[in-house]
This record gives sequence, structure tokens and C-alpha cells, in this order.
Amino acid sequence: MNMNDVLESGIQALARTDTRGRNITPLAAR
Repeated sequence: MNMNDVLESGIQALARTDTRGRNITPLAAR
């Protein structure tokens, strides 16, 4: 897996969480 792929997946996951209006802190704490 490319590092770019990993970063992109993380960014997309963050964006999804942000769109749902949830706090990003729990996700970052994992």
C-alpha cells in the first residue's frame, strides 16, 4: 500500500466524520 493511499484514506475518514457533525477528537485519539 502506498503512503499516499493511507493518508488519503485517513483524510476521507476524517472528512466523513466531520460531515456527520461528530467530534474528530475521538478519531484522532485512536
